[in-house]
Amino acid sequence: MRARRFDPIGFAGGLLIPIGAAVLILVLTRVWEPRLPAEVAQHWNAAGSPDRFGALWPGAWMMAGITALTGAACGGIAAMGRSLLALRQIMLIVAITVTALLTGIWISSLAVQLDLADPAAAALPLWPAGLYTLAGLAVGVLFARQLKDGRVRVQAKRRPPSQLPRQAVLHIHESLTASTKLQALIVVPLVGLGIVLSVGSETLSPLFIFIPLSLLILLLLRSQVDVDGSGIRARIAGLTAFDIRTEEIVKAEVKQVSPAAEFGGYGLRIRGKGQYGLVFRRGPAVVVTTASEQTFTVTASQATEMAGVLNSAADAGREY
Repeated sequence: MRARRFDPIGFAGGLLIPIGAAVLILVLTRVWEPRLPAEVAQHWNAAGSPDRFGALWPGAWMMAGITALTGAACGGIAAMGRSLLALRQIMLIVAITVTALLTGIWISSLAVQLDLADPAAAALPLWPAGLYTLAGLAVGVLFARQLKDGRVRVQAKRRPPSQLPRQAVLHIHESLTASTKLQALIVVPLVGLGIVLSVGSETLSPLFIFIPLSLLILLLLRSQVDVDGSGIRARIAGLTAFDIRTEEIVKAEVKQVSPAAEFGGYGLRIRGKGQYGLVFRRGPAVVVTTASEQTFTVTASQATEMAGVLNSAADAGREY
């Protein structure tokens, strides 16, 4: 089946937005240059006070370069239509959020130095960076929802092996989440760091960065999975992670999986070319193999039932 190699939405969000942000940094620097000190503050401590100064343009070019390269490095995969949709969505959200954060930091740092004779008198509030981060996150999600799944789909010819599970074709829904312990191990240190920085800077601004980041991580550690006669679908944070149709399924097996040992971690994972995992807990998982030689591993308490539905549905459309 034909699949799109190039996604224009991913190209716009993952490449054009970071490059456009870099251009904005340079243009705004040029416009504000007459109103800025000869040397500007280029680094700020946790309290928002400048602690390093330097020439304007070297810093501007460096920030523009970092913004463009970091954003494009994270978001470039979003333009690759045949890559896993969920990976493209996540990286696009990260790319746009980071781009907005870096751009916001530079704009804010220049804005507080306008018309100052001594840049040491400037004070940088952190709340604009948090605001830009939230805005970037919102725009990233908006773009991610528009991405198209161009994954290669090949129609399977044979029925799944007879020894694999079978059962009546019905709808199965399961909510997948990482353990409370794992979520706490990841999120508590982030929120704690935000609190420490807030106390040190005597402002709530750091929380505008670390709380949204923690919420994003929590969203990525849960998924909604649906299985029926049409195939298996998984969603993360309201976005389609993958959608595998019955006609491309070669077989659906049940295996015991250890996310850390087999995939190197939890959540959406990649293990080699064409091997994807949506793994949140140790235990049973349905492993779906497609005719395009891709495998999708999903940990679920109803793994056997899911495999049975998928194999039975695949049987129905094939003669042998």
